[in-house]
Amino acid sequence: MTKELSIRCDASTVQGTSEANHDTYGYFFDSPNRRTLLWVIDGATPLEKEPYPNALYHIVRQLSTTIEYKFGWYAERFQRVGLQQVLTESIDQMRDAIALIAPTHGVNVAPSMLEGDNYKPTGADNAFWTTFGTFSITMVDLDNNQPMITDCLQLGDCGLLVDDMYCSDRRVHKFRSIIDHEKDRMEGYKIVRAKANQPDGYYIGDLSGRGVPHAIMRTNIPVKERFTLMSDGFYDIWNRYGDVETSINELQYKVTNKVSRDDATFITGIYTYRDARKDAYTFLLYGHTVSPHRSAPVITTKGAVNCCK
Repeated sequence: MTKELSIRCDASTVQGTSEANHDTYGYFFDSPNRRTLLWVIDGATPLEKEPYPNALYHIVRQLSTTIEYKFGWYAERFQRVGLQQVLTESIDQMRDAIALIAPTHGVNVAPSMLEGDNYKPTGADNAFWTTFGTFSITMVDLDNNQPMITDCLQLGDCGLLVDDMYCSDRRVHKFRSIIDHEKDRMEGYKIVRAKANQPDGYYIGDLSGRGVPHAIMRTNIPVKERFTLMSDGFYDIWNRYGDVETSINELQYKVTNKVSRDDATFITGIYTYRDARKDAYTFLLYGHTVSPHRSAPVITTKGAVNCCK
């Protein structure tokens, strides 16, 4: 019987009890390069009032859409690009778009922002981009020919669980004690946020893109049973129960019973084998929200390579 390696996933993003869900997720099946790309993004609103209502809600979703577009653009040209390059180019593209429309919202954008590859951000520019909020992201490049995460990018506290191994960018955590020791917790948050993307601080995602070169990169992580990408809202549940399925059920319970919770997002999956003559797909994504960007429940194979077990 002809068997082919398949990746089966379940994914969902669930709004917390705040006014908007600042989490999202995305995926792209890169058939020419025999790989599957997945990512989870968790946005953090500015401590001060957002300059534009719900700006971060739209930014994290547009970033996810742009990442998907970038992977697709290169795949159509049979080019394989890395996670760091795609994230950098996606942020650059979003920054260009916002710089063009910002004047219509009463923002005076410095001309240097529109200089493309010659753009050299100033301190004032970086401060402007930070007013839209920051984000954490975990991205993975899954090998379609063997159960392996070829590359993983982590910037901020979105996590990756592979079998029993959990990994995250925890550089911000060493500053959490500042918040706990401040009488005014908001003042503590301001002190910590001021350390974002600073040499003596920690690195995080924002529209300046300055944190991306410092993202934590991991390579060649074997997958025995299951992998799970998660935002910190889902991590808080998983960290309590230590089991992904139980955590998903608990999240559903919180939603059904309107229990106070943070935004929570996960993509969990396994490598399996399918009968190539009966099953037309090599990557399936389930969940009650199949994708924030499209309605197709599956991504079909093109030029699949058979392997046997």
